[in-house]
Amino acid sequence: MTARRARAWAVGGALLCVAVLAGCEGAAQTSTFNLVNTRRAQRSIAAFHDDPELMTKAQHWADYVAARDSTQGSVLTSGVTGCYKALAENIGVGTSVEQVIGAEIADVGVVPPIDRNHLLSTELNALGVGVSERNGKFYVVLDFKLTC
Repeated sequence: MTARRARAWAVGGALLCVAVLAGCEGAAQTSTFNLVNTRRAQRSIAAFHDDPELMTKAQHWADYVAARDSTQGSVLTSGVTGCYKALAENIGVGTSVEQVIGAEIADVGVVPPIDRNHLLSTELNALGVGVSERNGKFYVVLDFKLTC
């Protein structure tokens, strides 16, 4: 195999790895988004619509807090453009996404204490989700918006 061909295979393999990882990250966001809306539907509350801008913001922040083992909130307006009437954010950490989201809905002890009013709000209508796993812990960021 020539050096040129070996480099091409290496680059192709690296791009495939990146694509696979990005797909997994997207799958975690999608399943968490669906879990939140399932919990809302169980209470006869309209589903959130997904907001690509909030999804990107939430995922970036989930990666940030996971890397620092933190639950620090983001600057709510950072990365959000266009018209909105309200913004909110929840951050939870647990051994699974289901535990974090379930705890938010049930209002049981998760660190930090979660404001379930955002999840069950009939006023907020858009949601972005970020999920990052590190050392067996799942960091879940939920960014909410009331659109104009």
